[in-house]
Amino acid sequence: MRNKIVKKCSVAGCDRPLSAKGLCSAHWLRLYRYGNLQEGRAIGDKSGAYNPHWKGGIVKIVDGRIGIYQGLKLPYKLRYRVEVERIIGRQLNSTEIVHHKDGCSTHDVSSNYAVMSRSEHMKHHSKARQRDSKGRWI
Repeated sequence: MRNKIVKKCSVAGCDRPLSAKGLCSAHWLRLYRYGNLQEGRAIGDKSGAYNPHWKGGIVKIVDGRIGIYQGLKLPYKLRYRVEVERIIGRQLNSTEIVHHKDGCSTHDVSSNYAVMSRSEHMKHHSKARQRDSKGRWI
């Protein structure tokens, strides 16, 4: 018997057997569906925009705030924190709070934001709170 010579896919780094047009079945399907080979993406990768359930990286959190997809290391970040970081031109520290001036955390407008430290934020909100006769918060 003769050894059958199996031709390989023409995409660099792909050792899958040839199917059509010099490509393996996976790369040919990508070319057919998307119009390009997406060479940087692993075969079988269904993360992010390649997942059929992808909704653009925006999710609604239980309390109504909006999360924006940031990547695999830190999956979602609150939309108002992303907008404030864009406005001030730097990342917020973990000790910095974005205070909503009107008290509504879902009202994401740049004029409604104030960046405060955690202690400043607590002082701001404790002014409105009252204590009972034993000094406990009501």
